[in-house]
Amino acid sequence: MEPTSACLDTSALIALLNDAEDAHTAVLREFQKYKSSGMVFITEVVFAEASAGMSSAEELRLALDELGISDLRATDEGLFSAGQVFKEYRRSKGTGKKDGVLPDFMIGAVAKARGVALITLNDRDFVNKFSDLAVINPVKT
Repeated sequence: MEPTSACLDTSALIALLNDAEDAHTAVLREFQKYKSSGMVFITEVVFAEASAGMSSAEELRLALDELGISDLRATDEGLFSAGQVFKEYRRSKGTGKKDGVLPDFMIGAVAKARGVALITLNDRDFVNKFSDLAVINPVKT
């Protein structure tokens, strides 16, 4: 059964907040789909990453509140899962693998633990990392 709620990755949130982004329309379409059937969330990691482009926490919170985007808090199970995926990623790290993926793994693990879909523009960081996580890249849909 497909989830009725979704979590936005930072790439999708940035595109949603900025109508000049190429992916804005595609992300907006997915956002509206999930808002009409359930809820849309972001994690603490997404809030932190998105803050880099804002002038204050209040500015970001206001934008999130206006869109009706809620906070999805991490659970111990979700964070543990992120650590396990990261451990396996490092173990199998070969050519072309990037550093700094733990925040993405945290976002994916929290979404999976909470049973919501993940909307992202960089699906390669999530696909095949979390079984049963619905990963949606709006520009590929």
